[in-house]
Amino acid sequence: MSINNKLNKKESLEYLLTEYQQCFEHMRHHGDVSISLAKFIYTILVAVGSGAFALFRYLEGQTYQYVVVGSIILFSLVIGKVFLLLMVRNRIYFVIVARQVNSIRNYLLNNMEMDFLKYNKCYLDPHVPKALNPWSSYLTLLLILSLINGLLGGLGYYFIINYFIEASFWAGWIFSLIVGITVAMSHIAIVCYSLYKQDR
Repeated sequence: MSINNKLNKKESLEYLLTEYQQCFEHMRHHGDVSISLAKFIYTILVAVGSGAFALFRYLEGQTYQYVVVGSIILFSLVIGKVFLLLMVRNRIYFVIVARQVNSIRNYLLNNMEMDFLKYNKCYLDPHVPKALNPWSSYLTLLLILSLINGLLGGLGYYFIINYFIEASFWAGWIFSLIVGITVAMSHIAIVCYSLYKQDR
């Protein structure tokens, strides 16, 4: 480092190249984490669904059949919400480092002697990617998980209400549908607001 405690041109370039490399590695890391989180939560939900169905058949005729299965389903809803929030947070981390990569690439290509800018095919805009991108496959995964959570909320409520209250068949399903839609819409709202806030 130079005597005035400021980076000289060579040191600045080395810093930018190191920063670019590390951000690129972080971007790949968060991309891999996104896939791992999605695989893990969907595997858990399939396993819980299969287990709840098997337990429901096994406990058939028991007085606590509905409350046990309903509790398991509602517990899986809690797990689903936790993973939804983790996936949203991971998306935000990915967007931050991806924008930093674009910023450094834009600066270097606009300040290098070799005129490579006109041949560049990668993003240069420091404002992309958008966290809330309607065409993003990751957003699709988040919305699907929100809908699955809504389904779990509705089913869990249906099983619990059938244990504590002797509701008619249609009344039970109607209330369960309302709960499921409410859970799904609240989770979708959390996803969209969290990602939109990052884009502001």
